This record gives sequence, C-alpha cells and structure tokens, in this order.
Amino acid sequence: MLQKIKKSRVNKKNRAKNITNVLVAIADDKYGASVTDFIANYQWPAKTRLLLLYVLEEHSIRSVMRFSPQLAEQIVENDEEYGQDLLARSEKRLKRKLPNTKIESCLIRGSAKDEILENANRIKADIIVLGAHGRTGIGSLLLGSVSMAVATHASCSVVIVRTS
Repeated sequence: MLQKIKKSRVNKKNRAKNITNVLVAIADDKYGASVTDFIANYQWPAKTRLLLLYVLEEHSIRSVMRFSPQLAEQIVENDEEYGQDLLARSEKRLKRKLPNTKIESCLIRGSAKDEILENANRIKADIIVLGAHGRTGIGSLLLGSVSMAVATHASCSVVIVRTS
C-alpha cells in the first residue's frame, strides 16, 4: 500500500539564508552557453556574487610537450586566449541579464575538478554550477567526469546543467 508522503517543512533559517556566492565553471562555447542560460534565467537573491571560472587543463598538453615543446606552448597560448574570450563573452551576457549582480572572471591553470573545488572553498561558495557532457553507460565509466567528481566532493550544493 502506498502512503502519501507529507511535504517536509523547510527550516526557517535555510529559507532566510540567501545564496550569495556562486562558482560558475565554464568549459567551452557549448557548455558555457548552457550554463550562462541557466544562470541568466534563474531567480538569484539580490546579493548574489558570481565567479566565472575557466580552467586551462595543462595535464592534457603534457604528452605533447615531450614531442614538441613549441607546439605545446602554442596550444597553451591558444587555449588561454580562448578561455579569456569565453569568460569575457559570458560575463558581458550575464551583466546584461543580471545588471545588479556582482560578476568576476578567473582563468586558472590546473585540473578542472581540483580547481573548481578549491576555488569554491576559497570563495565559500553556496552553490557550484557547471555543465555536463551527458555521457552514459560505459562512456561515463571509462572517460571519467568532472561534474560527477565535483558533485561527489563539493562541500556545497552543485547544479549540473545538461547541454542539448
């Protein structure tokens, strides 16, 4: 026999607390667009602060460095320019949609999972928003997932935005 589940009452302290610090991880144009759409259309509290984060993942370039340091350096430079441009476009779009929200951008080198978690802790994030590739089955097991790792290890809430 199915029992009707009563709606639990939300603690008044939790309801009164505004989400003020949001870390927004942006990986590329496709995921950046989905994540910024989510951010732009969500009803954030008045005192929300957004930190847009792009992580330049150098570990993926290390194998190239063994064979061609010049090519690896060019890849890093190109990725850094791409990241700065992506952050600037995302910040501009969000400032148009959320004019009263404080928005900062940060490009950092390292492991995406580690940098997202470290920066979320640094700013005392109330929530992390990031995109997901949407891999399923064996693909998700073999390829790993930054969003899964962040959701598993974050000390705050995590919103994983699906891309189309």
